[in-house]
Amino acid sequence: CMIDGGHGQLAKAREALAEAGVELPCVVGLAKREETIVRLDGSEVKLSKRDPGLRLLMYVRDEAHRFCRRYFHLLQRKALDA
Repeated sequence: CMIDGGHGQLAKAREALAEAGVELPCVVGLAKREETIVRLDGSEVKLSKRDPGLRLLMYVRDEAHRFCRRYFHLLQRKALDA
């Protein structure tokens, strides 16, 4: 599971997962700007911006953002038409 964010967002996600009784084998956060991978234990992994694994995580994050923005705009249009 990947969280869009660094230490703070990952901590909140950990709390929410624990409250829901969900146990995932791997949860990481992808902090923007430096594109640092943050693990649940708080450790950070810094990969080269050219690393294929990091580029895949960045692509997935960016696609999720794009999808959410489109959906939000669709909801806004529907609300204006109502």
